[in-house]
Amino acid sequence: MSADQEALTTLVRARELVMAPEHRAARFEVDLALGELYGITGRLDEGRMLLEAMLPEVREAKNPLVLARTLGQLGRFAMWKGDGSTAIRYQEEALPLTRALGDESALVFILRQMGNVLMEDRGKAQPLLEESLAIAQRIGDRTGESQAMNSLGNLMSCSGEPAKAIGWYERSLQLARELGNRNSESSVTANIACSLIQMNEVDRAEGTLRTALKMAEELGDHMSLANTHETYGWLYVQMHRDEAARPHLDRSLAHYRAAGVKPPWLLILFAALESRTGRRDRALEWVGLARSLANANPSQVRLFCEMYLPEVQDELPESEVQAAFERGAALDLDQVLRRAPEEPKEIASAS
Repeated sequence: MSADQEALTTLVRARELVMAPEHRAARFEVDLALGELYGITGRLDEGRMLLEAMLPEVREAKNPLVLARTLGQLGRFAMWKGDGSTAIRYQEEALPLTRALGDESALVFILRQMGNVLMEDRGKAQPLLEESLAIAQRIGDRTGESQAMNSLGNLMSCSGEPAKAIGWYERSLQLARELGNRNSESSVTANIACSLIQMNEVDRAEGTLRTALKMAEELGDHMSLANTHETYGWLYVQMHRDEAARPHLDRSLAHYRAAGVKPPWLLILFAALESRTGRRDRALEWVGLARSLANANPSQVRLFCEMYLPEVQDELPESEVQAAFERGAALDLDQVLRRAPEEPKEIASAS
């Protein structure tokens, strides 16, 4: 049993001891800690449902600090689940509460989450992330500092500046190692690999991914494994090693399914493989399904299509392309996910 799984077991047992009304404040603390661990371990539906059930009682208790923390966590779960509008709504309620309380530790978290939600708008996201970083450095919150640096790396990557992204990631990674934070170390290492792929440094990317996958397998959580296998698949699609790409994409899909996450970029990579085998209508349907998901950014979808499916859209009439997109948008995502096994073998062996 991993350290995270042991902590979850302890918190579940602790929760049983604080269910009486007179222990409500203690239960709030346990539930917030439990929600945090559910997020770390990729059990997103359980974490979200726990905090959503808790929220009305937190509002009734009129404790602004607990309310701000609960809203902040719910915003993060909404972002992970691909519901950007709900994430923004939670964070916009949490931010003024947190500023008014003067709780700088909580403010580091809320500012970073708002920046993450607004990642596609650099003008809005960057000041939030920079403020989060500055406060973390001032109050000595090294975990918050590392996380803000990682988010700034993500922003540079989304903005098409992978070299700058790697600069932020390397600083974040150094802090994560010093703190012994294996979850952060795993995710940041995978992010570095993504930026190396953007720079077409495939040998370095492949070596970095081997390290990231080893850490993800040791951690044994769905989100780390999903992200790392997805990045491996992207690398091999980029290298036109389609037979090597597919097993990683299948594993990624299995882990996303287990975590309850809808992965638009993974669908685009599957579309690229379908296109290369001549199944162009099917490829466009996968793109249509990806475009229909709440967490899909239209400009990035277009960029991926330009990179991996140019011949499809060039050779088919626009009416046929749009018709295929519409068919894809109407697909049942749960049926699409049926190709993934119920329990990825990495998790099964780690349990």
